[in-house]
Amino acid sequence: QADVAINTGAGADVQNVICAPGWTAAQIAQAIAANWSNPDTTASAAGNVVTVTPKAGITVSALTLQFTEVLPDPAAFTAPPMILDIVTPAPAATFLVPSVPGSATFLIQVDWGDGTVERFSSAAAFVIPTHAYAAAGPYTVKIAGILPRFTFAYDEANRKAAADMVVAVKQVGDLQMDLTQAFSNMANMTTWAAGAFKFVSPNSLASTFQKCKKLPTVALTALAGVQFTSLRGAFMETAFTAVDASGLDVSQVQDALFLFYDAGAPTFKCDGWQLDAVTQFDSAAVAVPTADYTAWLVRWAAASSIRAGVTINTRNSKYTAAAQAARDKL
Repeated sequence: QADVAINTGAGADVQNVICAPGWTAAQIAQAIAANWSNPDTTASAAGNVVTVTPKAGITVSALTLQFTEVLPDPAAFTAPPMILDIVTPAPAATFLVPSVPGSATFLIQVDWGDGTVERFSSAAAFVIPTHAYAAAGPYTVKIAGILPRFTFAYDEANRKAAADMVVAVKQVGDLQMDLTQAFSNMANMTTWAAGAFKFVSPNSLASTFQKCKKLPTVALTALAGVQFTSLRGAFMETAFTAVDASGLDVSQVQDALFLFYDAGAPTFKCDGWQLDAVTQFDSAAVAVPTADYTAWLVRWAAASSIRAGVTINTRNSKYTAAAQAARDKL
């Protein structure tokens, strides 16, 4: 996953070529040939051999790289990308992909939406991919590859400015991403859609939508196949009118504090939730649907052992007479 630096001699430097683990010879040849750092060379592949040769007029011996193993590329940038609609406020405005220091290595290709396509890797050193636009206006940014962490939550001026440019997440994509704080601070986002996606599992919804003040509704039902371990602050400081989180696998969630802290009172759907491991739950002023709260009480009371020290605060939630005995037992 490290950058490759190869010097073929006079007039032909092959450098700054980002390769993914398991790339085929053809993919590496394509990366060498396409990189702007290598104007004097061409590259071709035959089998698992890459041959780098100088262009016409450059006198230098050809360099051949022999690969002992060729594997399918796990990040060939062909998986569904994350798709963002952004609006830059002025010429020379800079947008960035909010990578996170200390997280796992990322390898991504970014189509900035203005005809520029670049690849970035954090293998050699941490980097925040950035791009300055020549003109103000709307752009569609596509991010493909592997990006384990993505968040605008850090208190940095450049992240805050970039977060404010995002008006829509049209597709989350297959970036093998942890959702912790993933879409937080996108204060001007009005549309969010899962679209095609793939996440690591188990995952976390901790502060995932925090401070999304202009997003009116969110539907997470498409994420039903992902196991989550935290819901802490998932929807805090938002202005949702409706949240549909039905079908999520929350069986391993322990912390669900501040779920709707300072978030008004949206309609909340959580059909099928089984909070078997929860130790802290606070829905603030948001009511859990009566049928769901009733089912939770009955399920908790029927457990082989009732756990002590569990704090449940549902405030405005109601239960039916069918759960009265269960609640009394708890």
